[in-house]
Amino acid sequence: MLTEIAYYKILGVSLITYLGLLAFILFCATALVAVLKKKGSRLYFKWHHSFAAVSIILALTHGLLGLLGEDKIGYNLAGLVQGEESQQSSLPSAGADIFNAHCRACHQNGGNIVNPAKPIKGSPKLTDYQTFLAFIRNPTAPMPPFSQGTIMDKQAKELYAYITSEQGLNLMQPK
Repeated sequence: MLTEIAYYKILGVSLITYLGLLAFILFCATALVAVLKKKGSRLYFKWHHSFAAVSIILALTHGLLGLLGEDKIGYNLAGLVQGEESQQSSLPSAGADIFNAHCRACHQNGGNIVNPAKPIKGSPKLTDYQTFLAFIRNPTAPMPPFSQGTIMDKQAKELYAYITSEQGLNLMQPK
């Protein structure tokens, strides 16, 4: 439940990210009000306390969502490891993040906007994980290669699981 709240997307960015940024901005505003007050500004000093209280509440909420929720790979950040089943079910969501970051721009809905004749849906490069990994490491042009530094093997496995799973894109079979 907390994970769904923490990672709820608003304009493509998770709620926990917004909370962290907002807390940081309010901490900066708190410091600014204190500096302006010290320099003789006519800002009311009560703003300093209000900004401080709101920023502390946001920072605590942000921290608790991060600690009590789960990360996107399926581990509980409070220190409890989830079961094997939970880790497997989270692979598509971790792979979705990787796909969105590196692949979606060219491969929307399993297609290929650069070369529409070569969609990834039904591609023989998805036959198995090793074939997929070899291809993303050394693809044919114009696709860029994704080195171990860009997409680690573990992330490549998550990406492959997302692309081929029914919960993910399910791109094994052609349309």
